[in-house]
Amino acid sequence: MATTICVMNQKGGVGKTTTSVNVAGILATRGFRVLLVDNDPQGSATAYYDKYYEKDDPAVPQGMRPFSIYDVYNRENTVPVSEAIRKTKIASLCLLPADYKFKYTNGELFLIQSGKEFVLTDALEPVLESYDYIIIDCPPADNNLTANALVAANYILLPNIADANAIKSITSMIAMIKNVKRSNPRLKILGTLITMDEKTRNKAAYKRALFNYTNFPALSTVIRKNTRIAEAINNQVPVHVYDLGCTGAADYNALVDELLSKMG
Repeated sequence: MATTICVMNQKGGVGKTTTSVNVAGILATRGFRVLLVDNDPQGSATAYYDKYYEKDDPAVPQGMRPFSIYDVYNRENTVPVSEAIRKTKIASLCLLPADYKFKYTNGELFLIQSGKEFVLTDALEPVLESYDYIIIDCPPADNNLTANALVAANYILLPNIADANAIKSITSMIAMIKNVKRSNPRLKILGTLITMDEKTRNKAAYKRALFNYTNFPALSTVIRKNTRIAEAINNQVPVHVYDLGCTGAADYNALVDELLSKMG
């Protein structure tokens, strides 16, 4: 039975997709069966693996658009999630991709009278035995897509930059989680992951605040700012595949160690 981790923050630009892609990639490299779910209409995790399709993509024959997470959410189409999942260049890592149509899904969920927050949960249920871990990359928003991810998850991981807005974003997340727990009482907090860390006096002060914030405690692992992480994104591979010896790979491997320890 898969353990599902929701990677999210209402604040953008904090490394959610980078964390989702690298955690999923490292878990797969270690031999776990992993499904990466791109639950963000921006499709960044999908683009990371060169699986994003635009409306008029010349690589896709007319009328042959591959199924995506949009089709999985769309109850009228009743597309099984197994038909939308695609393999990636990483062995044991599969992807439930987003595409250009996914931007309509949040609005379409408003039309569902009841149970709209369970659509993703119901869609993933048939493949839970096929994976050890499911990593859900979420949009920077408090919307129907985010609610679906939280209801489907066992754990939540919050990437965050140590700055003046960090505590504010955590406070917003706590309020959201309290509401979601009515539908998903099993949801647990893994913690705040400090990303893009730099050794400055200003960063050090904000990091202390995050480590002392007990309601949403910070993980001991910190992801240091590292150009290799950005280069790996451009090369469409996780950082440990791009350069195993860099600090980015070391930090994300340490993060996976800590997450596995916390989840038992």
